[in-house]
Amino acid sequence: MIPILNLLKNSSLYLFGVMLIAASSFVEAGYYESHAHGWHWYESSKDDDKGKVTSELSTMSPLETIENIKKEIETKRAKALLEPNEKNVYEYIKTQELWTDQAEKFSKTWQWVISKHPELNYSLRFPTSELAKQVKQKENSHVINMAISDIAQNYGIFYFYKSNCPYCERFSPILRTFGDRYKIKVLAISLDGKATKGFNIFKSDNGIAEKWGITQVPAIYAVSPLQDEVIPIAFGLISGSELEQRFLLFYENLKGREHATLRTVNH
Repeated sequence: MIPILNLLKNSSLYLFGVMLIAASSFVEAGYYESHAHGWHWYESSKDDDKGKVTSELSTMSPLETIENIKKEIETKRAKALLEPNEKNVYEYIKTQELWTDQAEKFSKTWQWVISKHPELNYSLRFPTSELAKQVKQKENSHVINMAISDIAQNYGIFYFYKSNCPYCERFSPILRTFGDRYKIKVLAISLDGKATKGFNIFKSDNGIAEKWGITQVPAIYAVSPLQDEVIPIAFGLISGSELEQRFLLFYENLKGREHATLRTVNH
């Protein structure tokens, strides 16, 4: 082989010749029949690896499969970090790539299912675009108005506060505005016998706070004298919009109980 190299050294074919001779030596040494070279990990194709992995995982439950995948990736990652030679890094990348491809398939299938079943599309129920948000907000405002107006027919609000509480001082005007807007009666109950902003007319606590276990103020309860029902709504300082959401949740829970009672009676 030396004469051949001498002929090629001064030509542009030199590099190609070296590669050709090297390839010949691999064949002569039985490279594809022996794994002693340390490069055998490169021989198996990606498709062969997928087939092998699929066969192994087919005997496992879905949860076992996921745990096995996590363990395999973490093991190869740890080995690549501790011994960052070419083989270990390659094995880690190859394994990571295999399951990245699988995740991409899942993502595409997810998008396809969502496109066929709009009832599963979260963004349709909870819009993310500004225009859709405005429409949704207007719709929600209408629902909240109806819900709280309905509650106001049978419930009032008991508002427990202290005049020297800074949170109560900030919350009192919010509750006053809320009560006026939705025409729901608010009975202010002072734990220290003094008035607060927005509530010059109030009742002093007669022991009901202790009876109900109220230790945190401000505190508001929905109270129905006719049904003898007391429902805690909120504790601490919250905004007007948060207060609306609390009453909406109360309304939905109330309607759920009514439907459950109706089903029981009908059966």
